[in-house]
Amino acid sequence: MNRTETSELTISKMSNRKPPTAAAKNSQTDASFDVRELIRAETIDELGPRQAIDFVSELSDWYRWMRKQGISRDEWQLEGHSRSTANNYVQRLCRILPELWNEFRGYTMQISPEMGDWYLEQLRDDEIRKENGQPYAGSSKKKQVCTLLSFFRFRSSQRNGKEWEPATLFQADAGTRVADPIKRDERSLIREAVLEYKTVKRYNNCTPEERDRIKGELAQRLGKPKEEVTKSDWEDVNRCWMWPSIIMVTLDIGARPVEIERASTEWLKLSAPEIEIPKDDAAKNDQTWTNTITERTAKVLRRWLQQRNSLPKYDDTDALWLTREGNPYSPGPLGRNLRNIMDEAGIDHSDRNISWYSLRYSLATSLAKEADSHEEVRKQMRHKRPESTMRYIHPPDEDVRNHLRRIA
Repeated sequence: MNRTETSELTISKMSNRKPPTAAAKNSQTDASFDVRELIRAETIDELGPRQAIDFVSELSDWYRWMRKQGISRDEWQLEGHSRSTANNYVQRLCRILPELWNEFRGYTMQISPEMGDWYLEQLRDDEIRKENGQPYAGSSKKKQVCTLLSFFRFRSSQRNGKEWEPATLFQADAGTRVADPIKRDERSLIREAVLEYKTVKRYNNCTPEERDRIKGELAQRLGKPKEEVTKSDWEDVNRCWMWPSIIMVTLDIGARPVEIERASTEWLKLSAPEIEIPKDDAAKNDQTWTNTITERTAKVLRRWLQQRNSLPKYDDTDALWLTREGNPYSPGPLGRNLRNIMDEAGIDHSDRNISWYSLRYSLATSLAKEADSHEEVRKQMRHKRPESTMRYIHPPDEDVRNHLRRIA
């Protein structure tokens, strides 16, 4: 009986099969090993019968390739992964693939570089998380990227598939904070660019063709039929202070994504002007934090509060910022909007890993150059321990070069 026939007979039994113990897995030889032992039943349940057979067949071929030559690049000196590593890669890929299928129109084993880039971006922005809702640590993200890389190498070697070069492999000790800081001179560019972000050409200055096109864009953004978009909607979009307030607050206090998510109108002490984050809302739930903000940021917040109070979706909540659908912002959309604002500011970030944490890193690095002490930086960053602050403070390479020239 060939592998396909065997797969056909066994697929239907997978839902009832108990996973083997680690000892049982380690005792198996490559000749007798069945890759189906590593596949979760819920993954198979998402597939049609023929898709399931194809899925198992492709994983089996990849597994044997990994064991024979998964490490080596030289066909004359083949070196394969250990059985435990190959097992882990298969189990990881079985968690990765359903995410790709959900995003990219269903089942396929022909994974494209675009799909790999999308998954990496979701990992970076903590949009893909563990089953308990917690973000993956940097070491876990790195293992997932390495798993995808191995499958891409197999597809390239054995299926004439495209190769993939990920933008980052993540850092094993970086936790969820994998990002390059915004440079000091870029902070002012971002602050100015956000004033124009998501605005459109003035209604009276548009040609009929431009007006029709922009109406379509606004309909999508506002979640209403195109024919219901009015001149008033046009003006409201151009006067909206939500994104300027989010960006300027984060430039001042280095707001984490979870703090943007939890931000409440009760936090604002604009007469001071300050932002007070209660202990229960603080990212670490460790203490109440009071952070100074600039008067410019306070003015923008006052304008946003005035607009916010007129929006129905805020009627029954004290949330400071909500998405169009009325949900709190998550790391992914925050990071994507930041990168869009950088694009509009003319800032090239093609060779940098930019996420929402880039603004937080920037605050620590920039403030450290101006503050009288690291204690000032620690308080503004809301760090309980000075050691945490020091991990964020990295002098720009150009500063180091200038210092080296002075002591040369």
